Amino acid sequence: MVSQVGLYVVDLGYLNYIDVDSLKLHHSITGLVLNNSDNQLFVRSLVGVANAQKQQVIATGLDSEMQIERLRKLGVDAYQRN
Repeated sequence: MVSQVGLYVVDLGYLNYIDVDSLKLHHSITGLVLNNSDNQLFVRSLVGVANAQKQQVIATGLDSEMQIERLRKLGVDAYQRN
């Protein structure tokens, strides 16, 4: 598992070269996903790359059902509340 995904700016292409089954999104990305279109684009892009590699995307640090619903629509596989 790779945790804190999104904490630093990185090339998502690195996911093609690591052997992991899941990626945990950093709470700084998930916490602002409702109102930040850049975070939504990042999550959508990450999910696309992860799906191609058969990797699960997990959102962390969630406070509301609205966040979970938005992340579900963006393709996130699992959720962890605060």
